[in-house]
Amino acid sequence: MKKALIFTFTTLVTTFTWSADLNGTKWKAINDKTGKPLNIIQFSKGKDGTYSGRVAEVLQTQNVNSCVTCGGELKGKKLQGVALIKNLKHISNNTFEGGSVIDPDSGRTYQLNVEIMPDGQKLKLRGYLLNPLLGGTQIWIRAE
Repeated sequence: MKKALIFTFTTLVTTFTWSADLNGTKWKAINDKTGKPLNIIQFSKGKDGTYSGRVAEVLQTQNVNSCVTCGGELKGKKLQGVALIKNLKHISNNTFEGGSVIDPDSGRTYQLNVEIMPDGQKLKLRGYLLNPLLGGTQIWIRAE
């Protein structure tokens, strides 16, 4: 019983004190409608301390050479290497705020808040125009 309590306490402390860094991590961006992976996004930390996310790999075969499903400025352009996420600031523990994200489908830019989920395997992204309450949420999966 004592070992079980110690294990439980250690697990809780680890879960609540775990702080994550996005730098160098890769995530599968998932299509909301189909549930299929779209791209692998790799995050990096800039000299100014903000994070950006670039397309490291395009997973939709029709978009590998040029983005046929994109809208706006990205239509017909090569997606690999494009920074879709910019200026995220590490706020606390697993929370990043104040960034922006380009939706490749529409070409629109949204404000962005990001949270690494406690298991470290999911990334919750909240994109919005004026107010986070009036936006949309996506869950991305950590890429191997």
